[in-house]
Amino acid sequence: MHRMEPPFGSRSTAASSGKGTETAGQAAPSVTQRILALVARIPSGRVMTYGDIADALGLGSPRQVGRALARAELDIPWHRVVRSDGTMAEHVRDRQRQLLLGEGVGMVGERVDLEAHQWSGAMPNCPHDA
Repeated sequence: MHRMEPPFGSRSTAASSGKGTETAGQAAPSVTQRILALVARIPSGRVMTYGDIADALGLGSPRQVGRALARAELDIPWHRVVRSDGTMAEHVRDRQRQLLLGEGVGMVGERVDLEAHQWSGAMPNCPHDA
């Protein structure tokens, strides 16, 4: 698999506030690690919204997901994460659209067809888990 381009630049994956970072004795993954692990599981041809990911992981805000992806330098499918209305951020829209179309994700105008391609991830009993 080819290295994915980070969606919002390339910065360190360490949390700038220090929150969610691990010490030698802790076994629990950081918030960033949990976000990236879920994003890595999104199947080709499916998408999740920032809010879906935040809800699935019990986070306070979809912005946490955006920050984690902005800092990610890992080979993850960042392009499979979109806004709650199916739109993509302007500065990555062309590349993200190209990658999603290449995976067979349908668009309605400038939006991902969420009804057809949204994936629930870790959320049980969701009808989008086909």
